[in-house]
Amino acid sequence: MNELIIIIISAFLLFAITLWKRRSPSVLREIPALIRLYRTLGLSIEDGTRLHISLGSGSLLDARGGPAFAGLAMLRHIAERTSVSDEPSIASAGDAALGLLAQDTLQSGYQAAGVNELYIPTNGRVTGLSPFGYAAGAMHISQNENVSANIMIGHFGPEAGLLAKHQTAKM
Repeated sequence: MNELIIIIISAFLLFAITLWKRRSPSVLREIPALIRLYRTLGLSIEDGTRLHISLGSGSLLDARGGPAFAGLAMLRHIAERTSVSDEPSIASAGDAALGLLAQDTLQSGYQAAGVNELYIPTNGRVTGLSPFGYAAGAMHISQNENVSANIMIGHFGPEAGLLAKHQTAKM
C-alpha cells in the first residue's frame, strides 16, 4: 500500500514538473567568450589563417588532467569546424600523452567533418616537456605558422604570461 502511494505521488510530481517546464522554457545565457571564439573561428577560415590551440603542460595522471580533458573537448569541436580551411588548426601540448591525445582528437574532428583524408598528424605537437620549454615551443608556432589567434585552454602556470604577452606583441 505504501509503495502505491509513493508511485502515485511520484507520478503526480513528474507530471507537475513537466507542465511547469513546458510553460516556462529554460533560456541559456550567452557567454561572451564563446561568442568571440565562434567569431574568431569564422574569421580565421575566411582569412586563410590558422588557430593555435594551446592545451597547456598538465599531466593526465594527476589533478591537472581535468583542464586538459576540457581542452581536448574544445579541440575536437574546433578541428571539426576548421578542418576544411586552407590552413587547419594546430594544437600544442606540454605532455607526451596529451600530445598523442591531441593528434587523436584532431583526427576524430576531421572524421566527424567527413574529410579524414585532409588530416595531417603533425598538426598535433608536443612542444616541450617542461612548462617554460612548452611556452617557448608554443611561441614559435604562433610566430612562424600564420596563426591569427591563440586559444589557451588547459593547465597553465606562469608560462601563460609569456604566451599571452607574445600574442599581444605580435598583433
